[in-house]
Amino acid sequence: MFSLSRGQQFVLLAVFLFSLMGVIVKWLSDLPTHQVVFLRALVSLAMTAPLLAWARIQPLGVNRKLLFARGLVGTAGLFIFFYTLTKMPLASAYTLQQISPLFTIFIAGIWHRQDGASPKQWALFLLAFFGVALVQGFDPRVSLGHAGLGILGAVASGFAYNFVRELKRTDHPLVVTFYFPLVACIVIGPYSLFHWTPPTPVEWLLLVILGIITFLAQWYITIGIQMDSVARTSPLIYVGAIFSLSFGYLIFEESMPALALLGILVILVSLALAQNLKTPRSEPPLDESMPSSRP
Repeated sequence: MFSLSRGQQFVLLAVFLFSLMGVIVKWLSDLPTHQVVFLRALVSLAMTAPLLAWARIQPLGVNRKLLFARGLVGTAGLFIFFYTLTKMPLASAYTLQQISPLFTIFIAGIWHRQDGASPKQWALFLLAFFGVALVQGFDPRVSLGHAGLGILGAVASGFAYNFVRELKRTDHPLVVTFYFPLVACIVIGPYSLFHWTPPTPVEWLLLVILGIITFLAQWYITIGIQMDSVARTSPLIYVGAIFSLSFGYLIFEESMPALALLGILVILVSLALAQNLKTPRSEPPLDESMPSSRP
């Protein structure tokens, strides 16, 4: 019987929120990408800091080098993703980003051998990516350079998800969530302030909504990945192809060809089959080992 663990449910919710985030970013395409990333991070930072104070959690964390690295690769991946969203159709940008589960599981198989996928799962994951390619339809509107950037962003996301998994051993999920916007503000903030484009009132509202949605998405994907194995959670990112195709069709009037509908079916079937296969080994759930990170 097909069912989702609690961690998988959180990841699926995060994927839906990330899809909504993509819609808002496309609406903000008149603003520079660096400024959108910076202001999104600023809103998320303003939401996370009070929660850390309320929970009396040390914000700087324990494994600070890995926390900073997670924030750095996460910022790089997010910047690239936001940039590609302004340069290509929504579904196409998501297709390139959704290569990330393959990199995530490959890295996990080397770094966290217990999180690696079985050969049957690998076959189904590749089948799911084939479904994503059908959804995207090999869009001729996507240049080779932008496609290469999208793949680079997916690699960055693959490292970020594995860093999140590793940080489960030392740091509270709120600390992991806090470091992402913190590093983004440090890296992108100065440049954005000196190359400022004044947003309109509507753009300010969208930026605040973007920050809130991204904070929730990062929180859910952080605890979701930490509650279950990478091999069981990261493939759910493929479902974003369905969300992005639907939003693109309904909001931006992007086409929905027959191959895309076939791709949706391939994604759902392959993920359903992969869900019923056991991973080689898995770590204990988050509730059993989550550090408090209290001072």
